[in-house]
Formats: sequence, C-alpha cells, structure tokens
Amino acid sequence: MTLDDFRKSLTAAGPPAGLSLALAGLWWEAKGDWARAHESAQQDEGPDGSWVHAYLHRKEGDESNAGYWYSRAGRPVCREPLDAEWESILRDILGREAYNFRLDKGVDMTLSEVGDLILAPDVEILRRGAYVNRRGARGYFVQIKCGNHWCKVSVSHADRHSARIAVGELDGIDSAMLQPTLVVPNSSISCALKSRLAESTDISTYLNSAGVEGIWAAFHYEGNWYQWPGV
Repeated sequence: MTLDDFRKSLTAAGPPAGLSLALAGLWWEAKGDWARAHESAQQDEGPDGSWVHAYLHRKEGDESNAGYWYSRAGRPVCREPLDAEWESILRDILGREAYNFRLDKGVDMTLSEVGDLILAPDVEILRRGAYVNRRGARGYFVQIKCGNHWCKVSVSHADRHSARIAVGELDGIDSAMLQPTLVVPNSSISCALKSRLAESTDISTYLNSAGVEGIWAAFHYEGNWYQWPGV
C-alpha cells in the first residue's frame, strides 16, 4: 500500500482488510475517531503500536503519557506539528512493510529502502567494529537484524576498487575479527544508502556461507566504499 492508497481509503467506512494494528490506529485517528485509534494502537505491543500510541496521547495533550510511549517505541519525543508526525509515522511503517513484502516475494529492492530499514525502531545491532581485510584496507563493519531479515554493512577507506573487501570475506567476518572503534552512526549509513549514487547502483545476488541466497551491492560515496550483503 502506498501513501496515496492509504489516504484514498479514508473515504471508506472502515479500514482496508489486512491493515496492521498500528496503521489501523492512524487510519481511525485520521477519521476523527480517537477512541478506536487508541484501541487499535493499544493492541499492538510492538514498537509501531507504541509509536502510534505516543502520537495519540500527544494529540490529546497528555505529554507525560506520550513520553512513556515514545520511550517504549524507542523514539525521541516528537516536536513536529501533529499532521507532520502523523505522516512521518505512516511513511515509515508503510515503507518497512513494502520492504518486507518485496523481500519475502524475492523482488528486488532499492538501497533507499534498506536505508529506511536500518533506522527502524526495532532494529538490533548484532555486532560491529573495525576490521583489516586481506589486502590491508581498514574498514568499519556492522551487522543488524530487523524482524526476520538481516544485513551486514561495510564502510571502508580503500583507495582502489580492488582493495575493498570481497563479498565472501565480508560474509565471513565474526566478532573475534573485530576491534573496538568509533561507531559510524546508522543514520550516516542510511544517508549513504539513500544517496543518488546508491540509487544508480546495481543489486546482485550471491550465496552466503550457509548456502542461502542473498543480495549484494557496493558503491563509492564521499571517499568511502559502502558494501552491503543481506538476506
């Protein structure tokens, strides 16, 4: 479902079939039924439901209660206008649902969508640190998990394409190979994945060490190589 589809559905008497509880909360709120919106959000105990829950209490003026639910959602307290926050939540949830649907169906996705996924409130950082590859190039590695999907991202200062880490080598990195380092924020990685250079990057498939097919992309952005395998 797109943002336009969601808005068009507001002319109906009830929310579209299959809408998640969090999205149903936004749907009922847009229809002016705060009580039903709150009921839907309250039934979703995950971060999306908590985020909508926080927005609803902020709209009713209960800042203390809203703050609690922002914390539960892993989100900062919002200071945007209410209409802007409603749309931000909607765009975020719809974007991640579209990503998961396309991945489950084996449909190619954009790196921009991966950039959105990295910033999801329920993302888990499994491991991260500095590495030196077989050609002596240094880089930063982070492995994240979101729902049923994971990805590994490498940010390296390799000055030549041939010096960057290979997909098989990156796939084989484990915690013992990583050293403590300054953390590259997920927001910075997301910004690179959503850049124009990333938009023109081809996405390929590969078989990981477990024999599972994944997807792979590599591009050069602002002096660093960004490489991403994921399944």
